[in-house]
Amino acid sequence: VGVSQEKHDALLLEVQRLEAELGRIRGDLQGVMGCKGKCDRLDTIHETVSAQVKEQLYALLYGRDRGEAEIPEPLLPWLASQYTRSSDLTATLMTLERSILGNLSLQLQESKQQQFSAETVTQTVAHTAGAAGMSEE
Repeated sequence: VGVSQEKHDALLLEVQRLEAELGRIRGDLQGVMGCKGKCDRLDTIHETVSAQVKEQLYALLYGRDRGEAEIPEPLLPWLASQYTRSSDLTATLMTLERSILGNLSLQLQESKQQQFSAETVTQTVAHTAGAAGMSEE
């Protein structure tokens, strides 16, 4: 018909590329369809774990005989308000900071002492060996 070989080849390459892409899309779609049942199972597992966590929290906070006690939904803010105060947290953080700085200072001091001790031993050995008429060789 009036189409050059060059245009025909380019069109053929584009069709082949589109067919390959369609094959990949079909494979992805089959994978998604295969996962559909597994996603439902994941939801069930999530619900089971969530129920177990809530049960453990009830036991931890209220004991086994919790009665009608309920844990509020926004759990983290509730726990923070029930069990910590800003001043307690600030004091704890300051204590932790002092402890870390103290440990760092102690490590630096020990490191300097070890370096000083190693130099002292080396100098003493060299001095003693020199006094005895020995060389480092």
